[in-house]
Amino acid sequence: MSPRVFAVLCFILVFSLPAFGQQKAFVIDMDGKAVATLDVGTGKVLTSVSLPFTPDRALVLPDGKSVLALYQGDGNYGAWTGEFRPKTASKAAIIRDGKLAGTTDLGWGLAQAAFSADGKSAYVLTTGYESNKLPERKPSELIRLDTATGQVTGRIPFDSAALAFATDSKGTTGIVYTPPYPKKKPSPLPARVTFIDLKSFEAGTFVDVKGEARKPVASGDTLYLLDAGNKKTPGNLHIIDTKSRALVKTIPLGPEAEMAGTDSEGRVVVLSQAADKKSGRVLLVKGTEVAGEYKGPEAPKFVTISSDNKRLYVAGWKDFGMVDLATGKASEPVELARAAFRVLPTRDNSRVFVVSMDGTSCCRITTFDVANLQRLTTFLGGSKGERIGQGLAAAALTVASYQAGQSAAQASGSNTFMYSIYTPTSRGAARGPMAFSPDEKKVYLADTQTNDVTVVDVSTGERLKNIDVGYGLREVISLPSGGVIAAISDEDVRMIDVNTDEVRDTIKLDKNVVDALVTKDEKRLVIFGKKNVITIDATTGKEVARASEFKQPVQVLFGK
Repeated sequence: MSPRVFAVLCFILVFSLPAFGQQKAFVIDMDGKAVATLDVGTGKVLTSVSLPFTPDRALVLPDGKSVLALYQGDGNYGAWTGEFRPKTASKAAIIRDGKLAGTTDLGWGLAQAAFSADGKSAYVLTTGYESNKLPERKPSELIRLDTATGQVTGRIPFDSAALAFATDSKGTTGIVYTPPYPKKKPSPLPARVTFIDLKSFEAGTFVDVKGEARKPVASGDTLYLLDAGNKKTPGNLHIIDTKSRALVKTIPLGPEAEMAGTDSEGRVVVLSQAADKKSGRVLLVKGTEVAGEYKGPEAPKFVTISSDNKRLYVAGWKDFGMVDLATGKASEPVELARAAFRVLPTRDNSRVFVVSMDGTSCCRITTFDVANLQRLTTFLGGSKGERIGQGLAAAALTVASYQAGQSAAQASGSNTFMYSIYTPTSRGAARGPMAFSPDEKKVYLADTQTNDVTVVDVSTGERLKNIDVGYGLREVISLPSGGVIAAISDEDVRMIDVNTDEVRDTIKLDKNVVDALVTKDEKRLVIFGKKNVITIDATTGKEVARASEFKQPVQVLFGK
């Protein structure tokens, strides 16, 4: 995969609209400089619209029939910060009824985009670029477009580079977040939240926040900005009320704080080190008040909530722990392999599986018995012989390969900053480094270093089998209706029968897979990459359509 395509993947947003038997999709063909309309059931390209620029992402308008195509412009990424440094202006186009309605230049870089409630306007936030060298600085703007013509109808400039844009719950107020920039002279820039009246399209009040504040998390009409602190300095949670547009409270945290997300009750989960730095602190915040505080593993990194919302499973840098929300008690931490990056609990909450790096190797799977909170097993996935034979060459591909192309993880039907700590298990086409069989008797681990899928018995945590699934393994996707696990690699898609743990079908690909999407009704799996968009019947695991007219599809969006 080219560096440019990899960078594009980090911005992918997919909007799946709830239409039974959905057929229509929009394909963003970057190298082909086109947006095509595709019948995913037959693989027939219905329309193809050429663009005067190279599209690298798009959004479907609220009508489900039109597309806002975007291009962030030419530039490069900083080696240390990963920031995009724009060299040419970003661009936008509206495609309506299979025709190009209009194009326009935007500004410098791209952050996020959203639509007005009536779909008549699009809001695009450009990142701009901060630099100590004045000639290198680029302004950030919030730009309003007419979705009928694609033309600019308003611009709001900002004093510093912007990172994120969202609307409030009513869709009447825009919220722009600009991160701190400590190097700017003559004085550092603080993190800032600016409120925009979307009707008049004018910037209103703003709130500055001290410290290294990060992108907001929203719950209802409340914004939470985390100042993480560092190993020596405690962090803080800053709470902003979007109605009064004011900073209403700051809650002190421990060092090395992490924002874990929100639960189904609108509580925000925040992790940090405890004061003794020998354990962790798990904080639940509802509104402006602390709803619960618990001891956790040392240096907690992330949380997954149980399917019944009664337990929090917390992974630290070298320990694993559990918080029982009903009793308010936290377990004593249990040793865990370092650098955990995914936790997957069973629906009955009898077992929890954790995937970690093992030094520079991938991937170590650990099984925990929840009732007794004890570790049952822990071992490296994949074939030992293959791991030794190919050394550590593939180690650097592990975590990035799980996260770079996962549209499902970034899919959003809203324009808010809210995100959940709940992880789907066997239903909902769960995906990533692990997936359960439909009956949750087995778990399938994708070891991207050895290109094996390791099958594990859920009850015992023991390895049952290694299945070779081809070079460039990326992830596994559970397709419950078909009784298969789809192993996605650069070479092919291999359908593993969950009853026999044998490869039932192999669907060849032309390398360079970008992503795999499951339709809302879970009846189709759509895979796309170099040249091809392939449709697989998720109930049979068979290929039913293939469109090969593209050069480099980078995004597929479902429409009406």
